[in-house]
Amino acid sequence: MKRSFLIAIYSLGLLFLAVGAEDKQDWSKLESELRGLQSALSEPEILLINPILQQIITHKNTNLLVELAIQDRYSLVAVAGITGLARLDPNLAYQVALGRVWLSTNVSSAHILPFAAQLSQDLPVDRFVAVFSPLALLSPGDWGSAALAVQQVPRKLLIGWLRTGAGRSSLTTVSLVIDNLMPKLSSFEPADQQLVLDNLAALRSAPGYPSAIWLLYGKTSLDELIDGLRTVLGDNSIGISVKTLLLRKHYKQLAKVDNLPFSDRDKRYITELARKYGE
Repeated sequence: MKRSFLIAIYSLGLLFLAVGAEDKQDWSKLESELRGLQSALSEPEILLINPILQQIITHKNTNLLVELAIQDRYSLVAVAGITGLARLDPNLAYQVALGRVWLSTNVSSAHILPFAAQLSQDLPVDRFVAVFSPLALLSPGDWGSAALAVQQVPRKLLIGWLRTGAGRSSLTTVSLVIDNLMPKLSSFEPADQQLVLDNLAALRSAPGYPSAIWLLYGKTSLDELIDGLRTVLGDNSIGISVKTLLLRKHYKQLAKVDNLPFSDRDKRYITELARKYGE
């Protein structure tokens, strides 16, 4: 379902044509052959020495390379597909890679890294906006995969997207971009700094992950902080790593407050942080 959605939303215009008998392959057999290449993930280009892949590249069959790249069951076949596609058509490889990482539900897999590596390309801003904006309307496979995708993109492209495309996306996507840009805010031009801060402010009243990003970087009163944290800490859609980061950032203020409306576990953690690092 996600794979079909990815192809549709990108309007790749790819009809996976029936290939001739000489090109038809058993992907499970190809996967087994590729496993013999020990350095495949650190040097994915080595996968392309396989005779089947050499034939596909020689024939410039980008349709078939896309088909390989979107395989879910055969991870090395997929890596070979995106590597070969990057050689023949870097723009198409970028589209496929961005969708694959964004919709991934297994970001911890090393097999996703060759896809993520494609996203560091320094595209023209309008090209990036055209590719990224459709995905910005979709819920990612998980927050880790979406964060990985955004982390790979050059920051100037994210700034360009905020300037032209953020108003037509979900606040969750905006918050992922803001989370990536805020640590480097001082390095941006003044106008770009203000753009980032304006988009951060837009997260203030949003629920879920956007609210967590606002509390992480925004300027709040103590009452607003406590009220916001109470909601975020009780939100099961927000990962424990984000909640821990928030408590680590604000524990000095929180440790001075009696009767915090948090769980006993969270209050104990705040106390432990204050004891370990001081108030």
